[in-house]
Amino acid sequence: MSNAAESRLEHIEFVLLFRGSISRQDLIEAFEIGEAAATRDFRQYNESCPGNMHLNSVTKRWEIQVDSFKPCFNHRAQSVLSRLRGQKYSALLGISFATGAPRLSLPNVNILACVTRAIANKKAIRVRYMHASGSCKNIEIAPHSLVDNGIRWHVRAFDRSQQKFWDFVLGRISNATVIPDPISDTESVDADHQWNRIVKLELAPHPSSKNLQNPKAIEFEYGMQDGFIIQEVRAANVGYWLRLWNVDCSLDQSKRGKQYQLYLRNPPALYDVVSAQLAPGYNPEIGN
Repeated sequence: MSNAAESRLEHIEFVLLFRGSISRQDLIEAFEIGEAAATRDFRQYNESCPGNMHLNSVTKRWEIQVDSFKPCFNHRAQSVLSRLRGQKYSALLGISFATGAPRLSLPNVNILACVTRAIANKKAIRVRYMHASGSCKNIEIAPHSLVDNGIRWHVRAFDRSQQKFWDFVLGRISNATVIPDPISDTESVDADHQWNRIVKLELAPHPSSKNLQNPKAIEFEYGMQDGFIIQEVRAANVGYWLRLWNVDCSLDQSKRGKQYQLYLRNPPALYDVVSAQLAPGYNPEIGN
């Protein structure tokens, strides 16, 4: 079977599964094929995946047979949601989709292009950067990765002035120029310990009834086994995710509020994690 034919069969199943029905015209319009080709595709899908659909003789639409349906293609939740929020499928299925909070901070495209060129060619860049402290400085950084922390975009880079790896908000860079000389090994991604270190986070329902009255609901929602789940993330990003997920990282689970429905079961995992300072309830003096 060609890749094109397989894509059409997968489309038949996707629409069938998530809308409940699909017509020959739907397939013709989606792939700009003829009626004969569309008829062959439906026949092939029906033969390959028997019991998944039946033809409604009145509406001339193929409808899902829920009781006997067994998918022939793998539909992962993250991939499905990504497709549903796109214009093509949201319009086809008649679904309104809120894609998340509006971005308050977006990088300048020309700055972004300069950063990605530097990453791709293993070069450093000279930038003018506005720090949150209020100072605006010209610095040289050697970028190696982009990070979307859910709120803004960062570039992970080696800061030559501070001699350490750090995250720089792309939206705070007002000027950027690629430096032609190659970067050193100590400035490369392989030398970034916090980036390459993987931290295992054990997340569990918050024990306080003021935060969460039904822990079982959280266990079910997140598919927890034995009352917790494990997420493996880069140490450089740990603080971002714990803040985004509203995870109580205090040693005594003392954070209060309905937003804190999870807590960190293994605070020692944050030892020597620089980004942990962003985590709710984390006390750098104690080190958790």
